[in-house]
Amino acid sequence: MKHYKAEIWDKIQKGFEAFNDHCLHGVIRFEGFLDMEALRKAIWQTSILVPIIRCRFVTDEKHARWEEMDQCTTDDLFSIIEVHLSGLEAEKRIESIMTQKIDETTGPQLSVTLLRNNGHGDDTLSVMLNHMVCDGAGFKQFLYLLCHQYNLAMSGEKDTKDYAYLLQRSDRQVYADLTIKDYRKVITAPFYLEKQSPMIRIPFGNECQPMHPHILIRTVSEEELKHLVAFAKTNCCTLNDLFMAAVYRTIDHELEISGSLPVILSCPIDLRRYIKDKQHIGLCNLSSSVWCNIGLDLGNDMIETTQKVRDAMGRIKKNYPGLKNFYFLNALMRWYPYAAFEKRIKTSFPNPLIGITNTGILDSKELLFNGVRIRNAFINGSIKYPPYFQIAFSTYESELTISINQYCADMDLPKIESFLSFFKTQLLSATASLDRD
Repeated sequence: MKHYKAEIWDKIQKGFEAFNDHCLHGVIRFEGFLDMEALRKAIWQTSILVPIIRCRFVTDEKHARWEEMDQCTTDDLFSIIEVHLSGLEAEKRIESIMTQKIDETTGPQLSVTLLRNNGHGDDTLSVMLNHMVCDGAGFKQFLYLLCHQYNLAMSGEKDTKDYAYLLQRSDRQVYADLTIKDYRKVITAPFYLEKQSPMIRIPFGNECQPMHPHILIRTVSEEELKHLVAFAKTNCCTLNDLFMAAVYRTIDHELEISGSLPVILSCPIDLRRYIKDKQHIGLCNLSSSVWCNIGLDLGNDMIETTQKVRDAMGRIKKNYPGLKNFYFLNALMRWYPYAAFEKRIKTSFPNPLIGITNTGILDSKELLFNGVRIRNAFINGSIKYPPYFQIAFSTYESELTISINQYCADMDLPKIESFLSFFKTQLLSATASLDRD
């Protein structure tokens, strides 16, 4: 029976099950139908190229590893649901599919569902992948691989690519291009793990109430996104700076906050930035995080808040962002046996209550299914457990999708909807200054 090494972030994501369902989610909506047989072949071939998909996560007191399942077929990875539903009913059905869980201990680590809506004459593809397999950047890599295999199945052409690099999952590839001088800077850099306000009142109901998973969505049009990009360029900031500024102002407006400590926002950092050969990075987790602290004074408007975020993130970016905590977690893993390491992650990891994640742009030149037009697509991360809360961003064809994945009581849904709506309003308010110029 084959087995594969469990890398550090595989183990860390397992520990994060205390905070979320550690599953990546993707939705692709088509104008028309896919070829079911070609899709089945593509999914199976992709699982051959990424064998961890057909594995289960096995642990003991000292070690953890990926072990090949006793039996795995295409039917374990892929299902088809045919319906006749209206637009709203179809969206609810998609959410019910997307909010299921993957059990890493039994496998497989992938669940693909094709929702064929015969009433509308279109398909929606739901893809769920265990976050222990890869991060958001890796998820995009996986989707492009799936598309490539689908197109090959449709054309009947032979695949001549070498995919051996997909198994290069070690974090060592992050450090390979660093010099001794770089290492010294990483070790001496500040941690930026600051105390946060314990008095944040996330709008979640009583813990005794039943919690259900939900995925809430808003979209920003191509024209609106162009204005946001123009604002970012004018103010020498990134879109992530702008997103975090809008989150800060929404928290201030929508949530009850008391105490003298500031709100800390968590923001992922893709460690692939430190790898020179980005064409041969394996399918893996290479994400770390940084914490943004702009203090108690948010400023008078979105422009001032954005400037504060830009300055705070600028200080962090000077010191090899994301590497130091990654380096020390590695040391912790080597020091502790696996069971103790996982317990430390679950009980002692200082995870901020609120964060953002930007999975970036889904490349329309890579996300191709043999000419079947894609209406829209997005990916996002895990579904959070209270009191943890995250807002995610994904872009396809210049349309920005904003989403919140959350376990919550039904009474909390209007509050989270309000949070999401106010956030979008705040975000777009930043571009008002461009209209005045």
